[in-house]
Amino acid sequence: MSSLAVSVRRLTTITEQTAQSVKAVFEGAYKGDHFTDIMIGSDPTLFGDLHMMCITSGLNTGQVYVAENEEKDIVGVAVWYGPEQGHPLDFTDGAHPILEPFMPKLKPEVQKWWTDVFVPESGRLLGSQFAPDARLAAWYLQDLATAPAYQRQGVARALINEVKKQAAADGRAITAQLATNETKVEIFKKLGFSEIGERVEFTGPAPEEKGFYIRACVMEPTSAPKTLD
Repeated sequence: MSSLAVSVRRLTTITEQTAQSVKAVFEGAYKGDHFTDIMIGSDPTLFGDLHMMCITSGLNTGQVYVAENEEKDIVGVAVWYGPEQGHPLDFTDGAHPILEPFMPKLKPEVQKWWTDVFVPESGRLLGSQFAPDARLAAWYLQDLATAPAYQRQGVARALINEVKKQAAADGRAITAQLATNETKVEIFKKLGFSEIGERVEFTGPAPEEKGFYIRACVMEPTSAPKTLD
């Protein structure tokens, strides 16, 4: 498919209308996603809460960008943490304020998995895969979603290129962790990322169910993109 004409802008606040548009993008992009299903304990009513938690965190301590088509409909969303911006899992005292509104809505066994497995292990991986100093010197892509009708039309690339220009100006790398499958890894490779380290396996709250794995990816400092194709 050819690239879509989109404009990218940063959100610093969010209205209820924009929040609903952002939720719709995430719901479409991650419908049927195994990792997301594990994160919400297979409770579809929590889908919007999970992704709005990421958006709220990005607005508070990171950066949120949206891609809009010519009609100004939001068709893509990216949540970033710039160099030296604190990631929610960077807290060393065990406190994760961004999780507080979301966690009580989960089933008790899923809450326990979040607090005992996913949060501490993800925090450990942020340090071991990128090394704290290296990660804090780079841009970190926390979340990326494109509405299904606009996928494979350059929307994700436009959202990445918006930050790539800023990273290139300072010689910064761009990093990401993918809780994912091989298809998503290949997409990120096409966007310019390379895998680093080994993939790390996770089990879900129910040990007998299929788990997931995390891959670390990096885009080394490069020149600013000239086009969005």
